[in-house]
Amino acid sequence: VGTHPEPSWPALGGTPQITELVNAVANETRPVIIAGDLNLEPGSPEYAQLAAAGFADLYLERQGRSLDGLTCCHSDPGLRNPEPDFTKRIDYVLARPGQGMRLGPVLFELFGDDPRERTSSGLWPSDHAGVAATLALAVTADGRELPWAVVNDDPERLNDTAAFVMG
Repeated sequence: VGTHPEPSWPALGGTPQITELVNAVANETRPVIIAGDLNLEPGSPEYAQLAAAGFADLYLERQGRSLDGLTCCHSDPGLRNPEPDFTKRIDYVLARPGQGMRLGPVLFELFGDDPRERTSSGLWPSDHAGVAATLALAVTADGRELPWAVVNDDPERLNDTAAFVMG
């Protein structure tokens, strides 16, 4: 699910779109991946709501290199600041394994946060860094674990266990 809900609405007690999203996938037994600019920070009530619905924050589940995970937002609205100066993390890839599955290894990376990725005119590609996660799901049947499930729709990354990119 790619999404970009509005920021929290305190008068309504949070972000109604997050509640609608959680309700829309509540009975889904297949794996569910949510990715996008969710306009919420770790520790917010909406973040807790997603976690309570079984969604794992793949940034927190990652293996490999250390990242600060900050994705928003460049201080220069013209996108010409010399270095990224993100101050918060509001862009996510969240996953809830399907019935009879568990989350396996996760690789997580940011893109569009390196000065070498700027456009030829010197602009950052977006006001946010993009997020990418590669994950595996372990499948169980009759109480035994089967080989890792492969979820991959990116022809450029055919040898990866799984690929999902949202930027």
